[in-house]
Amino acid sequence: MRHAYLLLLALGLPACDDGEEAPNVPLDLSADLGGEPIDAGGEGIDAGGEGIDAGGEGIDAGGEAGLAIAGAWHDGFMPHDITAEAWRMGEGADISVFHIEVIDEVGEHLVALGDANNAWNPGLYSRFDWAWEGEALYYCQIIFDAETLEAARAASGADRADLMGAGCGGFPWSALTPR
Repeated sequence: MRHAYLLLLALGLPACDDGEEAPNVPLDLSADLGGEPIDAGGEGIDAGGEGIDAGGEGIDAGGEAGLAIAGAWHDGFMPHDITAEAWRMGEGADISVFHIEVIDEVGEHLVALGDANNAWNPGLYSRFDWAWEGEALYYCQIIFDAETLEAARAASGADRADLMGAGCGGFPWSALTPR
């Protein structure tokens, strides 16, 4: 329901609360809105192109956290805390924070801006791909130094067919286990 209201608001259609019947205005839902389909926890939403802009506030895709892989994880080296707003890896003084700007649940990747305080590549964009193999979750930070959001979005994804070999830029993907 929230999505329908936001769609109407974005289209500039007036709300009628004075008892009058709303005008019958046909909507062309086949238009290319420039986004990839996402799993909205039911019927789904197809925005038809390259991703959903989370605008720094995340998206509500029908799940509690708004991102299918949200949670507290560990990759064998460091903790990862993932929300619809940010991906945090490391702890204490060694933490890196990536502010999520685009989530593509169907394509299983997101694009995030490295925090200005990150030790490596601050202020640059990263693309994080994820893949499930049975119950196991893997991730690959395939891009970590893109100058622009557009460059990170346009980059080729990691090789999902080679999780254990060289599918992540010449390295194996990293397994994430729940903490």
